[in-house]
Amino acid sequence: MRAMKPDAEIDFFKRVQRAFYAENTDITDPKALSALAAEFGVDAANFATQLASETSDAVACSDYAEARSLGISGFPSVVIRDGEQYGALTRGYQPFAALESTLDRILSTRVLR
Repeated sequence: MRAMKPDAEIDFFKRVQRAFYAENTDITDPKALSALAAEFGVDAANFATQLASETSDAVACSDYAEARSLGISGFPSVVIRDGEQYGALTRGYQPFAALESTLDRILSTRVLR
């Protein structure tokens, strides 16, 4: 989705998450992902072709390598960005209440730009 319709990348991600967790959709099935992409106005057949490409594999590998470079080896995780710097706020599930004070402390030290 990032390459085909970048402005929908986050919304597509949210839709995939909902499909998996709330609708019991097998998101490892390229047909299922293609059908979800079609909801965003992307041609399902073209999406399936792109998904199966070596370029998509390389991009996915790069994304996983970037996550590993932040010490992330599992999901869910929360990453925070400060300019061009990234850091893991949490690795693994944490309720928001457990993160809120840490996040407030980090944000209170930053001057809003």
